[in-house]
Amino acid sequence: MTKNALIVLLLFYQPLYAQDFANALQERLDQYYQSFQPLKVHVFLNQPVYAAGDTVFYKIDLVTAQHLRPVPGKSILNVAVLNDSNDTVITQQFSIYNGRGFNQLVLPSNLPEGNYAFSVWNKWMTESNTVLYKKPFHIGHSRRAIPKLEARPEGGNLVDKIPTRIVIAGKSSASGLIRENGRAISQFTLSIDGTATIPIVPKTQHRYTIELDGQVVALPEVETDGVVMNAVALSHTQSLQVALHIPENSRYIRTPLKMIASCQGIIYRGSEITFKTSSSITFDIPLEGFPDGVIQLTLFDLNGNVITERLIANLSPLAITSHVVLPKSIFHTREKVDLELKVMDNGSPVKANFALTVFHDQLTPSDSASSHDLATDLIFSGDCTHAGPHLSTSTHPREIDNRMILSTWTRFNWKNLGRRSDNAFYSQYMEFEGSAVDAGTGKPVPDSTKITFFLQKNANTYQAYTRDGNFTVTMLFDFFGTDEVFFRAEFQNQLRPDVRVTIPPTIGNFAQSRASLMNQSPYSDLFLKRKTVGEAYSASLPSVNKYKNASPAQLEDEVFGADVTIRLSDYQLFPTMVETLREIIPFTHHRITRGKNTIRVYDRQAEIFRSVDPVYVIDGIMIDDTDYFLSLNPSEIISIKIIHSSDKLNAFGSIGKGGLIIVETKIPNNALNVPRGINSFKLAGLTAPIVRRQVLHSIHTLRIPDLRTNLHWMPEGATDANGNASISFFTSDAPGVYKILGEGITNDGKPFTFEKHFEVTFDNASTEKH
Repeated sequence: MTKNALIVLLLFYQPLYAQDFANALQERLDQYYQSFQPLKVHVFLNQPVYAAGDTVFYKIDLVTAQHLRPVPGKSILNVAVLNDSNDTVITQQFSIYNGRGFNQLVLPSNLPEGNYAFSVWNKWMTESNTVLYKKPFHIGHSRRAIPKLEARPEGGNLVDKIPTRIVIAGKSSASGLIRENGRAISQFTLSIDGTATIPIVPKTQHRYTIELDGQVVALPEVETDGVVMNAVALSHTQSLQVALHIPENSRYIRTPLKMIASCQGIIYRGSEITFKTSSSITFDIPLEGFPDGVIQLTLFDLNGNVITERLIANLSPLAITSHVVLPKSIFHTREKVDLELKVMDNGSPVKANFALTVFHDQLTPSDSASSHDLATDLIFSGDCTHAGPHLSTSTHPREIDNRMILSTWTRFNWKNLGRRSDNAFYSQYMEFEGSAVDAGTGKPVPDSTKITFFLQKNANTYQAYTRDGNFTVTMLFDFFGTDEVFFRAEFQNQLRPDVRVTIPPTIGNFAQSRASLMNQSPYSDLFLKRKTVGEAYSASLPSVNKYKNASPAQLEDEVFGADVTIRLSDYQLFPTMVETLREIIPFTHHRITRGKNTIRVYDRQAEIFRSVDPVYVIDGIMIDDTDYFLSLNPSEIISIKIIHSSDKLNAFGSIGKGGLIIVETKIPNNALNVPRGINSFKLAGLTAPIVRRQVLHSIHTLRIPDLRTNLHWMPEGATDANGNASISFFTSDAPGVYKILGEGITNDGKPFTFEKHFEVTFDNASTEKH
């Protein structure tokens, strides 16, 4: 069935121009989704609670919003840990392939306990109107944050003397007031889910506020004219009952309006609405054919302006069932656990990808703040405000509808659909951003200031031009770990040594010290004990697979060799570098100008000495400190190499403007001693995923304590053609109730979740036997 065939009659026969409106709007939607294909992201954590200094293991799904298909190819994603004040704690970049990937993040050891969240995005998401994804988790004690007071009229507007539902959300079971011009006119009490629906009849020139526990929210101003929308889901008819109301003598009487019902970029229902003799119209919208997701119910005027809009959650029962089968419900410590996973689609086996974790459910208890799952995220996240973090597949339909009334659409603006002409892109390359200022004035450097960056371990050169003092560097070659970057700036072909570059830190600053973290949660306490035990037994434990960064590259490999190589052992040594330059090193000239040492490298092509000092690469570290270079003892130098050819130096941009002098010394680990200047900084690359060591207990490990509370982390699992998967792991020495938690997406884009509990008891007899 085509998209246009889904546009059906709501009330009566539509004139041709009403049908044309829906068709034209669909064409604009198609163009938007082709150029700006919306994405959805989901994070699956190995547990809901952590300790300061802990390692968070996480799985990422990046899929298209329309059909939940994995984004093909390579994608660079950013993750930031945010505290409950929305401040960034730590950031990192990582890569995933074909929409799936896993990684890990080490939390700072001085991080205070509290509520935190993962925020995950790529550059496309930050340049669209999408609300960035957040996944809540806790450090230390699980503390429920006081919810922010929210209030919004259904449809988002208030119209004079038209009864309107106001949805309020805040602290569970709390009571508050509705005020009209400061006078209390109604009292309300929020339900256990933290929401309430209160009707009011607003009046023009009256202001309405909601008060709860010292928080105040102002409702929109009351309009003299407009349309109020009310929508109710009718489960017995699988339809929406929609009522529209206008004031008497409204300008909308006998004026054709357009009602559109759309979901995931497709208009499924459209009609012309006309208030002829009554100020109210009621009709039903059948939901047959709508996919799961957020329905936009939008009313337009003749000029295509949005009059009012209501979001509806369309959730059908999950067709995917998944079952976890264990041979028993109680296991001993250090016992092998074999589980079977079965995934079915309407009773038929199905292939699927899934992630699974097994954690101590009593030491790391989950709560509503971290319980929203894959299915919920893929329905709500990115489409609308407020809904995602509050909802899960088990949420009551009443609360879901209240959250929809509170929410607004974030993907696009109906009026501006046709104005976006550039193509969307997925971030497939690393990037870093920063700012550049004049050190003397503190003001941003002029636009089009060119900055050249050289990554010293990876031997890659990049250039960027500033705008309003800011720059973005796109990197064609990935690197892992941390690299040292040297830069030079120039403007209008003149070097600017006074330019200072700043890039955002990857780790935030914390005022709270380690001593203030004395109130440990049970999990944090066990984490510290496990860390102590692990250090004590480290000689007996297998090493964890760690990524090793590349060794420093030889700079001349970038230009196929230096122009001149001088090995000092081939010459009679001189006591100073100044004499060495004068007597041994060709194509260089030293002099003292106004009390300052200067060195110039000869430009053979131009047959003149260059006008600025060279850049020195000493034991792999790039600096522009001529005094340090001259302070070196010639007896401790192995070789000095000169790059003076313009065709080679052009590869280094501004950095090669004065030539390059490469020095290798005999001094052990001298790279650590070379002074870094103000034009050097450290840059964090991608984080390489670590495959966690699988614990396989045997008699040889019996004397080594095993205090794991996370027994198994499986970020990449898959069922076979029969919908089955077999997983095995060992229990630890920590008895208690454990949760098996997992989620996945079938090959045809259907999400599912599963969980199961089992108990671990201490096996004293087994310990004594060995």
